[in-house]
Amino acid sequence: MNLVGKIFVVLVLLMSLVFASFAVAVYATHKNWMLVVDNPSPGPGQDLGLRQQLEQREQRLQELTDRRNALAMQLEEETSNYEQVRVKLENEREALRRQRDEREKELAELTQAHREAVAAVDASHRELARLRTEIDTLRSDIRTAQRERDDHFKEVVRLTDQLHASVFELNQLQETNRELLVELTDMRNKLRAAQIDPDAEMGLPVVEGLVMAVMGDGLVEISIGSDDGLRQGHELYVYRVGGGRNMYLGKVEVLRTDVDRSVCRITETQGSLARGDRVTSQL
Repeated sequence: MNLVGKIFVVLVLLMSLVFASFAVAVYATHKNWMLVVDNPSPGPGQDLGLRQQLEQREQRLQELTDRRNALAMQLEEETSNYEQVRVKLENEREALRRQRDEREKELAELTQAHREAVAAVDASHRELARLRTEIDTLRSDIRTAQRERDDHFKEVVRLTDQLHASVFELNQLQETNRELLVELTDMRNKLRAAQIDPDAEMGLPVVEGLVMAVMGDGLVEISIGSDDGLRQGHELYVYRVGGGRNMYLGKVEVLRTDVDRSVCRITETQGSLARGDRVTSQL
């Protein structure tokens, strides 16, 4: 036998082993499909038949369906009960809400009444304190009025005494006035007899004074008045003494006179007037 023959022998041997393995595998995987489909009493290592499994599944399905229907009926009943309970609880909640609103309204009214009462009490306390203060003030005013009444009474007594003295002095002055009128009439008659008009206005006398105040609006107050012979309309000169010389400041016109002072209007100015400047009727 040559080499090729040996090779074919070996190949045939190998192929025999392969086909033998296939046969063993096919036999190992072989099933009895009748037992797979219908096997109500499976032996050890066998499964229950597919028909029996299907019957068990249908039975289980029916049991679950019955249970589901029972649970559905129970759920529907419980849902109905729950709905009734929910409606009842909703009604109770609404009633409780109304009661709560009423209580809150009552609480708000009581709170407002309490605030008003507290405010009224505070106002009463303030009014009481004010009245007490007013009473104390009135008592003090009464005591002051009583003292003033006593002082006024004393003043009335003093003024009455002065009045009596003044009446007596007035009578004396009236008598003196009558005598002076008689003398004035006699003097005027004598002036007329001498062909002198007694009603002619006298000229501006020679007077000297000081600026007492600069009142603004072009007005000044001076220290000479009607007892010095000044009359409304008289003109005076204003000057200032300083540095060994006199500085002319302007003119003023008398507007109003009093016994010892006058109010003048500045009619001409060459400088600002100040308190202490001098006024004169002749330069």
